[in-house]
Amino acid sequence: MPSPRHASAHARAGPSLVQAARPSALVVESASPAAGPVVRAARARLADRLVTATVILACGVVLLRTILLHSFDGAWAPVARALDYTVDPPWRHRVLLVWVANGFRALHPALTPFQAYFASQVVAVFLALGLITRWAGRFVPRREVWAAPALLTLILVQTITYRTFYDFAIVACYAFALELVFQRRLAAYFAVLAAGTLNHEIALFLIPLFVALYFDRAPSRAWLIGWTALQLAVYGTVRLGLLLALPVGSFWQGGKLAYNLGLVAGLKPALLFGVGSLVFWLALAMLAWPRVTPLLRRCVWLLPLIAAEVAVVGQLNEPRQFCAFFPVLVAMLIQGLSAAPVAVEIRRPAPPALELA
Repeated sequence: MPSPRHASAHARAGPSLVQAARPSALVVESASPAAGPVVRAARARLADRLVTATVILACGVVLLRTILLHSFDGAWAPVARALDYTVDPPWRHRVLLVWVANGFRALHPALTPFQAYFASQVVAVFLALGLITRWAGRFVPRREVWAAPALLTLILVQTITYRTFYDFAIVACYAFALELVFQRRLAAYFAVLAAGTLNHEIALFLIPLFVALYFDRAPSRAWLIGWTALQLAVYGTVRLGLLLALPVGSFWQGGKLAYNLGLVAGLKPALLFGVGSLVFWLALAMLAWPRVTPLLRRCVWLLPLIAAEVAVVGQLNEPRQFCAFFPVLVAMLIQGLSAAPVAVEIRRPAPPALELA
């Protein structure tokens, strides 16, 4: 007679939409009955990895093909001026992937600005897809993580309009940074925070997320205050360095609040086809809410922060400006679809002080 623990595990492992659609299930089910449990487990792991890698590759092709065929060079932030660091603010300080593109140009000087840009986006796209898959692995079993890059692609493809260097890297930054926060790998997290700040100033919102996640999990208030102050120092240092290296007269363009109020007051089609296009995904995430682990629910505080920032200095007709929230959105969706969502907890920090382990 099976133990209650085994019976409970079997009950939790019922079929889900993600698991039922999992192509690797065909490989495992067709395995020889005579194969031992170790061999079957190895085959299952290999099949899961092959399926996930195939999905990542296919999603990457879809996103890159969309960039190639449907993106355009915005007159307000042309790629060539970004590569020469003469583009207007706020784009001038979003340099991380510009450096990657200029690295490709240094290796192959014949590249056109668009070719260098596209090469940088190949790096960014596959980095985002790979890191969203790692992040998803904290919330669902390994056999279901293939759904994360697929969902991310469906969300991202509607955001590709004018060319930017930083959107996919924002997704990669937040997925990786949040995973490191959950693991309490704080030294690595600081490196990602610095790199994310070089990519886009929205990395600032990682700091209040850190506070929300650790608020009742820090060994002491001094520990939390100390780590928060260090993050602000890292962010401020990087931003100051960018300002000194690439001086600008302002950090953002004016008039955005009035523009956004006009969109909302007039219910302009641009608003409905912009942020309105995200409502479908947010509604699905809310349906998944009862199955979402409590720690992940705290990350939803990121959404009003981004919405406030976009309303004041961004444009509500651009769903791409919510890219930082997409890792949280994808994690909520896959937990809602999962047969066995994982209850995630932050690894307890060892007391007392600011250890970097």
